[in-house]
Amino acid sequence: MGTLSTILAERFPGLTPSQRKIARHILHHANDVLVSTQAQLAAQVGTSEATVSRFIHFLGFSRFNAFKDALAREAFTDFSTTRRLADSPDRLQGSVLSTVLSTDMDNIREISSSLTEETFQEAVRAITQANTVYILGLRSSYALAFYLFFTLRFFSSTSRLLKPDVCDLPEQAIGAGPDDVLISISFRRYTQTTIDLTGKLKSKGTKVVGLTDSMLSPLAHLADTPLIVSTAVPSFFESYTAAMSLINALLAAVALQTGNSALHALEQMESAFEDFDTYSRDEAL
Repeated sequence: MGTLSTILAERFPGLTPSQRKIARHILHHANDVLVSTQAQLAAQVGTSEATVSRFIHFLGFSRFNAFKDALAREAFTDFSTTRRLADSPDRLQGSVLSTVLSTDMDNIREISSSLTEETFQEAVRAITQANTVYILGLRSSYALAFYLFFTLRFFSSTSRLLKPDVCDLPEQAIGAGPDDVLISISFRRYTQTTIDLTGKLKSKGTKVVGLTDSMLSPLAHLADTPLIVSTAVPSFFESYTAAMSLINALLAAVALQTGNSALHALEQMESAFEDFDTYSRDEAL
């Protein structure tokens, strides 16, 4: 039997809506589940004890305690920020620089094993074939969304960054439809507004490319094309290094797909930079 997180990810599509609520509750509240009875877990989720029992058996466990034993062995580290801050000195023994850099490199390498070329190319096609590319990422994910938009606009003039502004977010995507794509970005502890707006656009037929950290995340199951990257780092914050690397790969692939049109757009942009003295002309730089 594989790890519990792997089993949950693999079997998630076959779960009922009530069982999916249980799976997500376990993902986000593993510590609480470890000290709960089967009846208490059912009450926490708002479902019946019989549903919890069927869920446990569906995962391959004969008893609830056997399931909790597996959960206790699993490396569920979705701590609160304060808990992770308190734990970080113990997790960062030795060279902080070496430890963090090594973890980031592991996260990048993990993309190669978790993301197939077929899924990656599916995301590239969705972006290049869309009439309009909407990009959404809030709170800490906003930096990634802005970088993706900032670079993509050089060769995709119809890219739009959805952002908190005078207008409400839904108003900025009011024209989204089946010919468009939404690149939605969210990581644990998933921003509810991102999930809600992604669901609304998907209900309008908009294709969704979801950049997130787990196949169990609510964004992954809204996405037509989920792109999974690890954000693990031994500190109180998440690391988006692997996510940035994947975004760079997407940008490079989209630029290659758009070919001459991308080159023409970049030439126009460079001409505008010169006209408006965008960059320093200091020869010493």
